[in-house]
Formats: sequence, structure tokens, C-alpha cells
Amino acid sequence: MTQSIGDLGGSQLYTVRRIKHLLKRNIKVCVVAGSNDNFTLQKEFEGIDILIVPEINFLPSMFTKARWKSVVQKIVSFLQVNRYDVIESHSISTGVYAELVSKQTKSKNIIYLLNEDKVKNEDGINFNNFFNFKLKRNELFGVSSKSLEIILNRSLSEKENNFINIPFDLEEISGNESLSIIDEVTGNDADLKILSIARLDKTYLVNLIEEIIELAKERYDLKFLLVIIGNSSDARILESLKSRNPNLKNLAIFFPGYVHPIPSILFKKVDIFIGQGTASVNSISQRCATAIIDPRDNKSPGFLGVDTNNFGYPEKDVPNRSIKEILQQVILDKNIISIAQEFGEKLFYSSYLSSSVMKDFDDKIIKSDMEIKYWDFIFIKSKRRIIEFLLIYVFGIKSFEIIFNKIVKWKSIK
Repeated sequence: MTQSIGDLGGSQLYTVRRIKHLLKRNIKVCVVAGSNDNFTLQKEFEGIDILIVPEINFLPSMFTKARWKSVVQKIVSFLQVNRYDVIESHSISTGVYAELVSKQTKSKNIIYLLNEDKVKNEDGINFNNFFNFKLKRNELFGVSSKSLEIILNRSLSEKENNFINIPFDLEEISGNESLSIIDEVTGNDADLKILSIARLDKTYLVNLIEEIIELAKERYDLKFLLVIIGNSSDARILESLKSRNPNLKNLAIFFPGYVHPIPSILFKKVDIFIGQGTASVNSISQRCATAIIDPRDNKSPGFLGVDTNNFGYPEKDVPNRSIKEILQQVILDKNIISIAQEFGEKLFYSSYLSSSVMKDFDDKIIKSDMEIKYWDFIFIKSKRRIIEFLLIYVFGIKSFEIIFNKIVKWKSIK
């Protein structure tokens, strides 16, 4: 049960990997998603039973009791065609709906939070108590060693800090070398070639562009190339990012849009990858020097495999550095590239290889508490929820979601 299988981002690619792994184990899989808009990965989902339920992207308190109960019943009816033993949910809202559904189907709800939004107690739901309940039952997982501490806003012991690294499947890399993007990178004589892969509403991209521009102005003796692969459903975001380019003679910024699958040779044609999440794991799998970005401040803990083994955060309480400082380090000592290539690749095979990570996840699900227990929710509408409820009633859930997402994305790049 996931928020979206549309577009092309880390959560969508993870869902494809998870399905592929489970099918190989001869496990029946279906998908309940909040959206399939811009269904880029439609081919990868062929043969999978899919139910689209937009309401699961919002807490039940956004709706009348009759409506959220009908949503739960709709999902239950869909699942009862085949008996499913486990529901894997990927967000706070889908986790709540999955718990409500599981209670009726007598299945296990495993919450694997692909995003790291901090828990807020609202709408009569004490999320801290709910998540602590799931954590004690080993039914709650984060995507990194820091995830649950950020989400729950507290320190966790090693024993209770459940996490499953976001894996990467080497079969997703393409051997296609005929794409125009390869010619664009190969034909450029830049002294430093930088690659990033992300949805364009990721806030670090603004920092990345502005700091490379600043560096290019200071180092007019060097040429720079920045390639940003990705797109957004909001065309204004791409235009906003492009408008930041001052068209310096020693800096080229290239936006090729979505590229899937990513050609392996691309990582060998650039000097450094800068990014976060699944894309950074993709990069180290191809032996590319990878500087990661901490989503909390859009600065870098350093190189993955060298300075940290976590794809988003520092291992220790060491101050993050600006993207500009990372690039200056590479300019001063290009040996860091070969060091990061070697140690990054070793880290991938030890901690992020899809087959190993997925098996580890399966084992942890099997070892979770087998006693049948579910959380009892009490939903109360806050003032904000009442306003949102009225907006949904007037405009419909689809229009409300489009307006809400555009406001959030546009604020993130301003």
C-alpha cells in the first residue's frame, strides 16, 4: 500500500524492486496506491492487480466516518479475492489505513516509511504511541539508521532502531550508449563534470545550482558541466531552475528530463555524483564517486563509503559541508574521486545490493511479533482538518490534491 506508482521517483522504483523480489519467491503480490498519474513505470507493473484509492494519501480524519469506512471496505473487498498475509505500507497515512484494513483481514501491517516526515500528534491520533506499539512488535521500519530517530524525534537503542536500507537492483542499469545525454556529456570538455538524479522539486537542487554557479564565477580558469536528470509534474519548477542559470561561459547546465533506465556508461563519463536516497545508491553501484546530501539542511556529510555509510546523513556528529566545499575538495585533490569510487562500490555490495537487502527484510518480517494485535484509532477533526474537509467536499479529492501538491512544490523552490 503506497502513495503513488505514477511519476518516477525513489518510492516508485523501490515498489517495483519489492514486487520483483516477491514474485521471484513465488509470493502473490497486489498494489493499493493513492495515485498512478504520469504512469512512467506502467510496463514494470504489468500483470499486477492494482487498486487506485486517492483517499489513502490523506488521514481518515479528512473525511466523514462513512467515507473512510467505505474506503477501508473497498480495500478489504479487493484483497479478499486472494488472501494476503502481509500488508506493507509506505507512509503515515497508508500505514493508518493498512492498520484498519489488517484488523478486518487478520493480516500483518508492516510499516516501511519511505519518507522521513516528523510525527505530529493530530486528529486524535497519538502517532508516537501508535508507532511505539508497531516498533515493539517489529512492525515499523525506516530506510536508514537515522530515519526512525528523525521521524519519532528521539534517540533509539541499537536494538529498537529498526531499518532496512533502500536497495538497488543492478538490472535497472541500461547498457544503452546511444542516448543523446551520453553525447552531451562526452562531447563537453569540462574540467569537472557533475551529475544529479532527482525529482525536480527536491530542495537541494536549488543549492546545487547556486553553489556551482558561485564556484564557476570564482574559478573562471576551469570549466564545469552540471547534468540534472529528472522532472516534475509542475512545469514551473523546471522553468524556475533553468532561470537561475546566468549562462556563464565556463558553466553548462543540462536538464535532459526523465531517463529510465539510466545508462551505466553515464556514471563513468562524469567525475562526481551529488544527490540523495536511491539515486546515490544507484551511483555507488556503478563505481561513481558520490557525495550525498542531508535533506535536513541540503548540505553534504561527504562521500558515501568514505565519510558515511548512510545515504542521507552523517555517521557521527560532524558538521555537514556546503556543496561548494565538497567540489573545492575534489578540485584540490582529485585522488578523492578514486578513493570514493572504490569504497562506495564496496559499500554497495555489502549493504545495498537488492537481493541481500530484500532477503533481510523478509527475515525481519518473519521474526516480528506473531501475536495478532492491532491499534485502535480515535479520529477527531482539528480546525485545519475541518477546512480541508470542506475544500475536498467542494472541489473533490483530486483537485484538492493537485492544488495542495503544487503549493508545496512551488514553496520548496522559491
